[in-house]
Amino acid sequence: MNVPTFLLLVSPFLVALIICKSCDHDCNSCDYSSITPTPTEVDSELPYYVENDSINGCLRTFAACFRDDSACLSITLKAVSASGTKSIGESGTTVARANLTCNSQGEYEYDGEPVMRIYCVFFGCL
Repeated sequence: MNVPTFLLLVSPFLVALIICKSCDHDCNSCDYSSITPTPTEVDSELPYYVENDSINGCLRTFAACFRDDSACLSITLKAVSASGTKSIGESGTTVARANLTCNSQGEYEYDGEPVMRIYCVFFGCL
């Protein structure tokens, strides 16, 4: 196990600065494919990756679910975490979307909770 080491710098102008000298991951190392279902998983619809950007220097990924082949009563983006499965982001009849942020452990999270898997649920599509 690689334990991060920290260096504390002190000067008259800078009270303290903590620098990670040896970290396993950083907040730009998340892998989107690691949280999306494989196409063979039953009842799993792949969220469409839309784009990456940065917030506070860390990777943020915008994921969305939509269908252009039918109208739906509802579309929801779900996240599986250690505490269970819940809807995330904004749901609707044409699109569901959420921003996932990469944390310092190299894991995607939503509302501060690490996410293990995301998937789309389409209900009442004609």
